[in-house]
Amino acid sequence: MRKILYFIVIISAIAIFVFLFMLQNEESSPDIIKINEKKESIATEIVDDFRNDEEEQVNKIVEKSEIELISKVVAKNENMILDFLNNYPQELKWVNIYLFDFTKDGEMEIVLSNEYLARGAGLPAYNYVYDQEGNLLFEFFCGSSVEIYAENNMDSFWLRSNIHWGSCNDMILHSKITKRENWEEDFMIAEWDMRRDGEEELYYVLDLSKIESQELWANTYDIVAEKEKENNANINEDQLKGYFPDDVGVEKKELNMKGSIYCGENGIIMEVEGKKVPFPDLP
Repeated sequence: MRKILYFIVIISAIAIFVFLFMLQNEESSPDIIKINEKKESIATEIVDDFRNDEEEQVNKIVEKSEIELISKVVAKNENMILDFLNNYPQELKWVNIYLFDFTKDGEMEIVLSNEYLARGAGLPAYNYVYDQEGNLLFEFFCGSSVEIYAENNMDSFWLRSNIHWGSCNDMILHSKITKRENWEEDFMIAEWDMRRDGEEELYYVLDLSKIESQELWANTYDIVAEKEKENNANINEDQLKGYFPDDVGVEKKELNMKGSIYCGENGIIMEVEGKKVPFPDLP
């Protein structure tokens, strides 16, 4: 139906332009010129309006397909989501929904990120990455505003995120995820900066690679504080640089946030692209 409508609009536009061309062979006058200009404007508006309608329809289709895709993955993993929202001890908690192409196959993976308000303003996030069928590919821990650095032709991603605990108390988390037989986390490093003006101490670089990621997410501050007391946990800034690739061929990306799931007054609420979407029911 859309193709037929498009064909009719194009034929109408061509007819108008042919009519204008025939008028050009007649004797010119100011009135005729004005009429021609008006007809050209009308023809252009018809084509532009149709193109805008086409783009709007395409955007709606893409938006609908993303909502359906997200709903499918959420439905398959509903028990995990409900367990976190209903039973996790922190009062302020939610699940953010992101899209990102980790597999580099042109199809987005869906990231369900369990996040909560920790001490101060800290927002640790534990992320579950699913394929479009809702199968779990891998998990990773990070802070808020995660930046992803991808090296060309490599199944590796470097992640950089921040946890802001309070005034002069920030933690930058660095990690690397690589696809081998399975997705694996190669390392987890924390830069903990509590320096005030002019201070040189209270800055630590700590290797957290041997700590289980979910445990680290659940109790980040205390675990890192305990790790800081171990002298063998510290690494220097030059060693830190060695964990990361050169800038050549590295592209910076970010997770594409699509929505969130949280507890409302009357139950669980899911929002996608600013629209409330029915939260999947248990079968």
